[in-house]
Amino acid sequence: ARTHARTHARTQAFNVQLKADLARALLCDDRRIQLVGLQRSSGVIVDLNLLPARPPSTDRRSPQALAAELAAQVADGKSFLRNASSTERVQRADVHSGPVVPPANAAVLTTPRN
Repeated sequence: ARTHARTHARTQAFNVQLKADLARALLCDDRRIQLVGLQRSSGVIVDLNLLPARPPSTDRRSPQALAAELAAQVADGKSFLRNASSTERVQRADVHSGPVVPPANAAVLTTPRN
């Protein structure tokens, strides 16, 4: 039980850091980033949705524009994304249209609200 609690705490800490790093990289409100699933493979696969801005935000970028920016930063070794602690090992970004639903074996991610 203690090992499970430690693993859960580490996963939660990773989720919080990942969401913060993604928001900083995209220069957007972290509420536009919905972490959906986490899978271990030869690395870590993170499923996420990029959401439209909500009023009173002045950020008019579409989720598609944020996805394009994310993909551009993945390709740029000098980008904030590639130099942030939780995303420095990112190798690729697969962009899909519509919301992502993680596979059944993915851990469901939750991020505590501040």
